[in-house]
Amino acid sequence: MLIVNFLYGFARLAVLTFMGGVVALVLLRSAVGWLKLNPFGWFAFNIRRYSETLLYPLRRSAMVANARQDIAPVVLILLSILLGAFTLQLLSEIRAAAEGIAFGASAFMAGEPARGLRFVVGHLLLAAISVLIICIILQVLFSWLSLYGNRLSRWIFRITEPVLEPLRRTIPAMGMFDLTPLIAYFLLSMLRWAVQVTILG
Repeated sequence: MLIVNFLYGFARLAVLTFMGGVVALVLLRSAVGWLKLNPFGWFAFNIRRYSETLLYPLRRSAMVANARQDIAPVVLILLSILLGAFTLQLLSEIRAAAEGIAFGASAFMAGEPARGLRFVVGHLLLAAISVLIICIILQVLFSWLSLYGNRLSRWIFRITEPVLEPLRRTIPAMGMFDLTPLIAYFLLSMLRWAVQVTILG
């Protein structure tokens, strides 16, 4: 478990560093504009260069493009915080699954195969359900921002669509609103509770 804790701590630090870096980059870009620094100076040029790589895809989305003000920096900060929070939650779930599998393996070695199998299956199911829930929330977020072309959104779509598509065929949309992500979230939360009570309880 020392290796799992080390990897978890390292990955958590990397996510927090990335989040802080994105927020700092956007704030520095805003400061460069407010202070009216020479845009061709080394500092201002590189800040704009690296931040524009992150801001350009957001500016192409319908919600940001139709806004009266340039809200892309604010959206980028919020998006990086949300993605970071969901990534940290995912890392926590993976760590819990690894600890549960290790506990199940120790139960196997102690001559309790039924108990060991219960813990391994239960924690793997919890990890899979948590990944699905996080991906559904991210898909809703990306659809609001019209972020469909990047690799992450396509990967999330491939994970969530087998769950959401059957619900869409069963549950009619209410006007412009697609309620299937909300219903899927509720059903997966109930399934998660059932796994905790029946298998791990």
